[in-house]
Amino acid sequence: MGLGSTAKKVQKLGDLAEKLYAQLKDVRERVISLERQVEESNERVSALETDSEKQLVLLKAIAEEQGIDADQVLADAAIDEAETDAEDADAEPATDDGTSSDEESSASSESPSADA
Repeated sequence: MGLGSTAKKVQKLGDLAEKLYAQLKDVRERVISLERQVEESNERVSALETDSEKQLVLLKAIAEEQGIDADQVLADAAIDEAETDAEDADAEPATDDGTSSDEESSASSESPSADA
């Protein structure tokens, strides 16, 4: 009897090992696929960064040709954006749950009323 139960245990371990191997193979394939996707994304991002740099150089050349100080325009835009962000942060006080009061009021107005 001891030999029969040992054979069953060995068979169960073999089946478990096969399942684990199949899962490991699947995970390995998924990781390889993700690595390829990351590499492709990195290549696209690099290409977009290069295009953006070329466009910036072109825009600065056109601005210079038109007598516009591109660096000053960019600095002014950054200042305006920072001021707008600061004003927005001051204008929307957060509630206890981390949402702004505007988000809370719009969420409550969108939810159906209990008496409807």
